[in-house]
Amino acid sequence: MYNEAIVNGDRRVTARTIAFFSYTRRDDRFCGALLSTIRQTLEDAVCTYSGASLEVFQDTDDIMGGEDWRASLEKALSEALFLIPIITPSFFNSDPCRMELKRFCDKAEAMGRDDLVLPVVWVETPSLRDESARAQDELLDFIERRNWIDWSRHHSLAQMTYDLRSDVLTLARDLVQRSSAAAPAIRPTPPKSPPPPPQAAPIAASRPPSTPPSPARSSRSALAAMKRRSKSRNRWS
Repeated sequence: MYNEAIVNGDRRVTARTIAFFSYTRRDDRFCGALLSTIRQTLEDAVCTYSGASLEVFQDTDDIMGGEDWRASLEKALSEALFLIPIITPSFFNSDPCRMELKRFCDKAEAMGRDDLVLPVVWVETPSLRDESARAQDELLDFIERRNWIDWSRHHSLAQMTYDLRSDVLTLARDLVQRSSAAAPAIRPTPPKSPPPPPQAAPIAASRPPSTPPSPARSSRSALAAMKRRSKSRNRWS
């Protein structure tokens, strides 16, 4: 599904949402908006690797002025194939982040899928390893049981580095590969060739009508038969 928007009076088609980037803005400010840079790099890489127009949704970039932000978030959550929660201690204290994770978990469960949430641990979060904390928080327990991606060694950076970019590109390739199974239709579909023109039904061969014998021929045949019978009677008389 592609979304249509009006920007500065011009109509544009925005990309299909492949992933929802769930994070806290405080964490983004802490690292000099590096999380936003990661999100943009991830989106660009996904588009390059897939050849399709896909977006990684981020609330600050993808909600235009005047829009109902709650409706925009709900729409993006419903359309996204994957959720990428950026895990930090602040994440589990953020009501919007918890709401996004809960809504997406419910969606994935309804689809019968357990591979659509891809957590990225950005800052080490001790509560993930605290059994008593997990016992009281179903979302914390859910993330702990996932095979998360550990990027915590990068959290003190303020700009993109070669190692971080390599990790982002690895995630992008993983998204494209997973999306083939989750939604095969995201790849560009080549135009269908027009169907061949219908062929005319074959005309059955007709047998030419038989020509009835002429009256003259019939009379000659009858006269010859009478002569043969007459000769046969004379021979035995």
